[in-house]
Amino acid sequence: MPLDGDTTLDDGAKSEYSGSQTERYGRLNTTSATSAEPGEASSGIRAAIAHDSVTNQHLGTQGGDIPSTSQNYPDRPSESSGSSVIRWSFLPELEEIRHQHFSQASAPGDETPEEVVQSAINIAEAWRTGDAADTMVDPTLDMSVSNGNGDAPGFDGGVESPARARSHMNIPNLLNAGNASSFTSNVALAPKPFSMPQKRPHLHHSMYTSSIDAHTISKPPEGKIAYTIHSYSSHSADYHPRNIMVDQPNDQSSRWSSGTNNQMQFVMLKLEKVSVVHSITFGKYHKVHVCNMKEFKIFGGMTPDNLVELQHNGLRNDHEPEKFYLKHNNRNVTLPLQYIKIVPLMAWGANFNFSIWYVELNGITDPTYVDEISKKYNEFRETESIRLCLKHLRQRNYMEAFYALQDRTGITIESPLLTELHDALVVQGDFAKAESVIQRCEREGGFDHYIGRCPYEPEWTRIWATNNDGDSPCMRGGHQMCMDVEEGKVYLLGGWNGERDLSDMWYFDREEGKWELLSGDTASQGGPSPRSCHKICYDPVQRQVYVFGRYIDPAFRAETTLNPDFYRYDVDTQRWYRISSDTSKEGGPDLIFDHQMCIDSEKQVLYIFGGRAVHPDPHWHMYSGMYAYDIAKKQWRQISVNITPRIGHSMLFDPLARTLYIFAGQRDKSYYSDFYAYNIDTNSLTEISRDYSKEGGPDAGFTQRATIDCERREFYVLSGMTKDGKVKELIKNSFWVYHLPSATWSRVYQNPQQNGDYWQAVSDGEPCPRFAHQLVYDPKSKRQYLFGGNPGDALPNSKRLDDFWQLKLKRPSSADILRQCLFLIRSRQFTEMCQEGADQSVALHFLQSSLLSVVNHQNQAESAAFRRLAMRLVNQGELNEDDKAPSFQSRTQLFEKLLDFFPDDMREPRSNLIDIVQPM
Repeated sequence: MPLDGDTTLDDGAKSEYSGSQTERYGRLNTTSATSAEPGEASSGIRAAIAHDSVTNQHLGTQGGDIPSTSQNYPDRPSESSGSSVIRWSFLPELEEIRHQHFSQASAPGDETPEEVVQSAINIAEAWRTGDAADTMVDPTLDMSVSNGNGDAPGFDGGVESPARARSHMNIPNLLNAGNASSFTSNVALAPKPFSMPQKRPHLHHSMYTSSIDAHTISKPPEGKIAYTIHSYSSHSADYHPRNIMVDQPNDQSSRWSSGTNNQMQFVMLKLEKVSVVHSITFGKYHKVHVCNMKEFKIFGGMTPDNLVELQHNGLRNDHEPEKFYLKHNNRNVTLPLQYIKIVPLMAWGANFNFSIWYVELNGITDPTYVDEISKKYNEFRETESIRLCLKHLRQRNYMEAFYALQDRTGITIESPLLTELHDALVVQGDFAKAESVIQRCEREGGFDHYIGRCPYEPEWTRIWATNNDGDSPCMRGGHQMCMDVEEGKVYLLGGWNGERDLSDMWYFDREEGKWELLSGDTASQGGPSPRSCHKICYDPVQRQVYVFGRYIDPAFRAETTLNPDFYRYDVDTQRWYRISSDTSKEGGPDLIFDHQMCIDSEKQVLYIFGGRAVHPDPHWHMYSGMYAYDIAKKQWRQISVNITPRIGHSMLFDPLARTLYIFAGQRDKSYYSDFYAYNIDTNSLTEISRDYSKEGGPDAGFTQRATIDCERREFYVLSGMTKDGKVKELIKNSFWVYHLPSATWSRVYQNPQQNGDYWQAVSDGEPCPRFAHQLVYDPKSKRQYLFGGNPGDALPNSKRLDDFWQLKLKRPSSADILRQCLFLIRSRQFTEMCQEGADQSVALHFLQSSLLSVVNHQNQAESAAFRRLAMRLVNQGELNEDDKAPSFQSRTQLFEKLLDFFPDDMREPRSNLIDIVQPM
């Protein structure tokens, strides 16, 4: 078998070579190889609208168009600092106000003020009986709501429950006691400004704050949670659901087995007392079984009819128990549970019924703690329900009712800044003031949260750099790089040039933009011998570079010393030190390659995981586990972690979370797309994902490169090889970002499928696909640096690469967002100028100066919108009746567009009150 066209492997080497891929050669496995294993809602809530805040004025005649849309929003608001909950006064007050103060009817077909208040009475009555509280708001914003049948539509889509089937929960009774059709009336408004009730000052910030501070609640220890079987879909023979309460792995009858295998099957557990459930553990039969659940969902809630999805996962078909963590906390609100519902979706055997052998729940049952959590949970739901009512009233211009409810409860809908924007833009039509408010928002960082969630745009730049002699690192793969962030230097050591291992060491100076050669041969200076597929990492505290591992070709192992040497390089003195000539004799790893190494610079500990051992026998396969090296004590220790040892994986250290993230890699013929988090302080391992490729992440891969930005709480992955197809189909450029707080993947970039001619043509525009490359990240400049690698089949007749690239991930700036906001505001202003019959020369001047100056003509949608606005000026005499007057609805829609640029803790709720009402 020719090796890169230069070296031929003997038969033994072929066997050794086929069991694995090294980063040097990057070949696919051709034969299998045998390898050894190493190491509740508060009751008594009543509402009233204050007497002094309700007038005889008809609320509908000056409200203008009322939006008829009921748009579902995917997210829910988070909590922030603000008002504490104020109890509402008694319902009889509402009846007294209604009889004393409302006798005038409004124009035919519109709602009377009495009818508006009646709507509020209905809402309050629903709250008094506790019905609405169970279905209106749930703080688990990222969790789906179950309809009890295993389905989980989004919360804003609503669910059907007995509470919602009652008369006061339908549209005519809940939201419009008068004429339901008035919600879609199309009444034109008078020109600006609108005549509105006097605005009350806001009392508090918009968002919910519990009277309980979550950080001051002492969290009791976890424990096993007792439960009973509440209900179930079916069972077969003697396989009753109660069997899952006992763990008897050797008893084949000790299980629940469904009567059929459709996805309507479930088991509902009732906890003996309300608890905070952290995890669920499934026990199994002592050997593989076709009825084991391959896929399932877990739901939970305080009642059987109002459940949220807590987990969606699957079991391995083996005998090992598996523990799954359940969603129980979101945005500082913890979810108390009384019911847990298990819904099997698929068994390992096709057309087989589902079996569950044993279920154990763990969490907190301490009454004091759970009571406090439940109180906070219910306060949140009450507060958010009031905010939904406030949003509904303001959207429909029922401002008397809006201010009455707001003043009575002390709960505000949004931050004062956005209330000022609503008053200027929607109520007064003062576009100049609206722009001033938006500009103030930008100066105060109001767009920062939005910018942080915008997708990245990649910007590749090739760096043409040399040293003073005109030299630069030669082509290579399997080399290693690390970054001195403070000094702005990228260090490069070793690699394979297609013919031999290298022992040169370079650094690239970020500020000067040039390479410097530190050593042409590190071995001659007491440093490491020529090598590839090793690992290096930089310690910013001691300013030292650590080097461990290497690959040795099987043909040369018999004549080469296979001792695992260990080196460090002092940056300040530019001297090499050999820490150990044989780490295996000191309790450390054997000589390994394609492993990963990270440093905890605070505690001065190095961590090494994975890699394949180099052995004289090419048929011998051994993968290395996890080791820790205490730099101060000069001591190794092996760490037992339940992660399959592998090569070509990624490992990143997060000093803020004190966690190692390990994912991807390859072992023999298996490519991995699992993802683990190992806390180095608590020695605890969490499986974040069993297969992130099925969760919107990259394909399972080998030799992908990963970097981390602890400040942004995200890490970056540049692909190498993936598992599907032939070699040339495996090598592709794709760049991914994983956001740690939200646990979500997003793809930033993927190259088109092109041949070598394409890559030759764009050689200076973006790097060609490759593997065995290296990538480092500079968190100061927010730039990635890529060097070298093996192009595979992307470029014919090319063995290795010596190109050097910089990648900058760009997001809109706050100035970009400000410009977009100004474009939206001025577009609305120009539209109303046309509607009001403004002088065409004035309108044209506004179009050509004020509006044109904020158009991004590179944005096709924005440019097209500008052209349509220009056509309005030309066709001004042809406007239909509905377009001839400014619309409250249109301004409201613009306001809601602008809200998309603001974080949830500043704005009104994203969901709508009307969305919880189901017609069927």
